[in-house]
Amino acid sequence: MQRQDYIHAGENGHRVHIVSLIPEQPKRLLFVPPLVGATGVLAIKTFRYFLREHCILMSFDYCGHLSQEDTQFTLKRTFADTRLALSHAMEYARTVAIPVHVVGACYGLIPLLFVLEEFGWPRDVKSLFSIGGLFSMHEIINFDGYNPYLKKRGLTFKSKDDLMGFMIAEKDTFVRDKQKYIEALTEYLQQVFTELEDVISYERFGVMTYSNVDFYQTFYEFLTIDLPEISVPHYFPCLFFTGAHDTVLDLKTPKGEEEYTQRIMALASHAKFFKLRIDHFGRGADHYVIGREGVKFLIASEVASALDKCL
Repeated sequence: MQRQDYIHAGENGHRVHIVSLIPEQPKRLLFVPPLVGATGVLAIKTFRYFLREHCILMSFDYCGHLSQEDTQFTLKRTFADTRLALSHAMEYARTVAIPVHVVGACYGLIPLLFVLEEFGWPRDVKSLFSIGGLFSMHEIINFDGYNPYLKKRGLTFKSKDDLMGFMIAEKDTFVRDKQKYIEALTEYLQQVFTELEDVISYERFGVMTYSNVDFYQTFYEFLTIDLPEISVPHYFPCLFFTGAHDTVLDLKTPKGEEEYTQRIMALASHAKFFKLRIDHFGRGADHYVIGREGVKFLIASEVASALDKCL
């Protein structure tokens, strides 16, 4: 087993820290974008089961996180980080002649889908699977849920549009009072991500400190950025693990499960599903099934791709 740390630099000077675990005689590469507030190393540890099946595990750190602390976190920059890291993963896989697969968990699915669409769903990437993947920024920050925490601090807005208008017209005032918005956001996120309550505070979200966040820009992007209309081509296999105990996506209720399934089918009508006794982050009684069924899915995707080439 070999660990590699690598700084990949793009043409415009943008750079990203990439980390890999490489087993002996690798057969495939699994590209795992990290969670916001976590590191690439943690992403790799989460999927270490795949090492047994000769998978190279490759991840990276988002801007503003640990090795990237000399940069400021914004959502748009996570898209650039993902673009650069996936390009590196595909280049590396070509040099050792192995297929690439990608996995998107929680927020990580959003920039991953965007970049794959931008790349034209490359044939070098054989499949995608997801655990608790989000499709919209609004699934993270819902104005109606966030607003009561703003009101507690004397910040009153009638609607999301009202808040956005204020941010544009009164940017200096917003920046001056940003700690109030951070505190309101912290309390709101502690309710949304109940599983992460112990790593969310007024100073940080996981390993990411708010001092390394361009808060005005990031907050505005949360309210305004959404994925364009994306349609995954039928030749690109997709598997979605859904959690019966997922409170973030409200999958514990029939309505929440139906709405999430509809979002997936609109994205990829050929997608396969696997419902498990796990939470939003894949933890729970069926956690081991992700590895077992995930490996089967990767291998089946490679076989299907090989057959397509023969026809």
